[in-house]
Amino acid sequence: TTRHVVCLAQNPRRNRHLEAPPLSTQTDNMARGPVKHLKRRFAPSHWMLDKLKGRWAPKPSAGPHKLRECMPLIVMLRERLKYALTYREVKMIVMQR
Repeated sequence: TTRHVVCLAQNPRRNRHLEAPPLSTQTDNMARGPVKHLKRRFAPSHWMLDKLKGRWAPKPSAGPHKLRECMPLIVMLRERLKYALTYREVKMIVMQR
């Protein structure tokens, strides 16, 4: 055992498998913040989105209001008013004012 300890002290790279794994690999299964996705089926019904049109719905950034009571601009401009066909077009409209 004395010889093994000397070996660790002389060359620490040689016996890395004897060390404990780094902390980042131990916490990989933990949550990484708030959920940033919203499936279309679970979107509020007052948005009146089609169930079969796609898989995802735009996730609103509610701010100080409740998530269920707010409506994203993309839903208003794309789905209800039909001003745009894609999210990118909605962004261009909003940036133009």
